[in-house]
Amino acid sequence: MSLLPDWNYLQMERHSFLGIVCLILLAVAEIGSHMYGSRSSFLIGEAARLAGLQRIADETAAKKQSDAEASQLRERLAEAQAVVAAAKANADELRRRAEPRHLGDGEKAVIGRMLAGQPKGKLVIKASASVQDARAFLSLSGWGKLQIAGAVPMHTQS
Repeated sequence: MSLLPDWNYLQMERHSFLGIVCLILLAVAEIGSHMYGSRSSFLIGEAARLAGLQRIADETAAKKQSDAEASQLRERLAEAQAVVAAAKANADELRRRAEPRHLGDGEKAVIGRMLAGQPKGKLVIKASASVQDARAFLSLSGWGKLQIAGAVPMHTQS
């Protein structure tokens, strides 16, 4: 027997060594694949978690915007209601002003006292034709004869 192995033995050793190296590389690849698969599952889970957080943030932002718009609409409604109230008050004032004038009992009494010491006769009250409610005003007073003239109202006594 010789101290040196023959060529076939060395060639067989080399193949075994290469087989062992390939087996080790295969094990490393399998471990890497398993780690990558775990990482992939982790990344998918994180993506789902981040999508949920983003959805919540979007809903919160939409609710804030909706609340802000509702607040603005409430303010505009309050302003509009104030304008309507002012318009109603103005309309009431205009209606009150447009009503025909009339002499109150106190005013009739004052005029009656003023004329009480005067000689008896016919009372003629002249009213301007440009004053729309003059005829109604004088006819409601129940006094004298009404004459519509182009002049300013005058009180005369005959």
